[in-house]
Amino acid sequence: MLFAPLLVCNGCKEKTIRTVATADSSFYSQQNYSNIILNAHHVDSILICEKTNAEFQPVIKAFYQRRNYQTAWYTNGKLTESAINFIHSINEYNTAFNDSSLTNHVSFKDLNLLMNDSLAKNKPIAAIDIKLTILFFIYASKEYYGIDEAVYDLEWFIPRKKKNFELLLDKISNVNHDYEKYEPVNSYYKTLKKALLYYRKIEKSGGLPMVSEAYNNLSVKDSVKYYQTIIEYFKITQDWPADHDSISNIAFINALNSFQQRMGISLSKKLNKITISAMNVPIKERIFQMMVNLERLRWVPELLPNNYLLVNIPDYKLHVFEHANHLFSMRVVVGKSATATTIFNENLSTIVFSPYWNVPQSIIVKELLPKLMKDPYYLNKKNMEVINNNKVINSSTINWNNYTKGVPFVIREKPGVSNSLGLIKFLFPNNYDIYMHDTPSKSLFEKEERAFSHGCIRLAEPLKLASYLLKNDKNITEAKLLKWMNAGVEKYVSVKPPMPVYIVYFTSWVNHKGKVNFRNDVYGLDKKLSNEIFALHNN
Repeated sequence: MLFAPLLVCNGCKEKTIRTVATADSSFYSQQNYSNIILNAHHVDSILICEKTNAEFQPVIKAFYQRRNYQTAWYTNGKLTESAINFIHSINEYNTAFNDSSLTNHVSFKDLNLLMNDSLAKNKPIAAIDIKLTILFFIYASKEYYGIDEAVYDLEWFIPRKKKNFELLLDKISNVNHDYEKYEPVNSYYKTLKKALLYYRKIEKSGGLPMVSEAYNNLSVKDSVKYYQTIIEYFKITQDWPADHDSISNIAFINALNSFQQRMGISLSKKLNKITISAMNVPIKERIFQMMVNLERLRWVPELLPNNYLLVNIPDYKLHVFEHANHLFSMRVVVGKSATATTIFNENLSTIVFSPYWNVPQSIIVKELLPKLMKDPYYLNKKNMEVINNNKVINSSTINWNNYTKGVPFVIREKPGVSNSLGLIKFLFPNNYDIYMHDTPSKSLFEKEERAFSHGCIRLAEPLKLASYLLKNDKNITEAKLLKWMNAGVEKYVSVKPPMPVYIVYFTSWVNHKGKVNFRNDVYGLDKKLSNEIFALHNN
């Protein structure tokens, strides 16, 4: 029998199916979904026969009850357009993620044959309809939910909302178009998945050409003569300008700039070693990288606020979004691997001008105490002071040799241009003691990889961010901000309304210009997550 895999035990035989003009209104809805009604006892018997759906049985039974046992995927004796859209989605999922686990439940060959009306006639409609419903829940949990990051301790602390797949099924089984808009994933997920499908096509076509290191530092004027391989590469990756059919130096520079921007590499007018190295990353690795980040994007809320700040750690940048549009960005310095910046979200509520810096106990123990034991005047020389019972005490009178695991008072750095926090800090209260701030060490922003801090986030343009966050207060001018910054007296200013801040970790994403980006795995979190993802896919 052609669709035998859709039936999972021989004891389940097709029972009576009746067609009706109107649905029984005794259940939850009076809507007519289909002109085919299933026998309630038959639905139960098929669900009992199907051994793989135990966790979904209650919601599936409730689903059919709500629709008066009308079929979900059939009407007028054939598959609905919604069913065809769903089957296309499963095929797309299989292509994108190369996840064969769904074939444990039904073969893709059989699903595609279902779409052929002539072959689908006279097949066991009840079993097929229920099987597709079961398959929907299995597919939805993979496509839209993924793995439970909390179970695997993947260092992601942005709260995750439960997804209502029952409500989603109610919607998508009754729409004939715009399937995508009902998917419970954010726009970042949708765009990166499309990019993944394109990279799968590249992989299927033979991958990307290798670029010889002999091209390192060749000048632009040699591009036409020497760079045929690179030009081919740029055309495949869609970096080559669409409006440049002919090969020219201008087109080459634009393509090179496009590629370097997508990789987070400083722009140049010539190929360099770091660019060639990025070009020669195997297509398979890029695909794995995209799959790992799609998993993370499943954890991001389906709908983000209209206005928010986003710090992407591997990108070393802060991005400002207003009315859901990218407004501007700036370079940041993030935590070193040993003192990694935490992944979480909170609301930025306060800006502090001319801030003190309260030195964390970890830094006191590891960095300050050894120096204080040698020189009790060290804090005075570094513009620091000791606070005990809300009073400043003379640090040179303290016997620092009495302390090895911490101190029972506050050590803080006074406001000023040399303060480690610079002249501004931005507070979004959290359990990780993470905040954003200015810094006197401006030279670090010129480096391509900027993981140097103890965990907090240093901003290249703090005044620009402060001006933006306080723009609704017409009494606050840039001149006033500069005055507060240089007053040497700490001043707290509230941000109204508070601004959501997302600190995330994405090494691949599609930016606001529609370009797929890749970055280095600065904390090794891609490797950790990929071990979980690909282990699950291979099971």
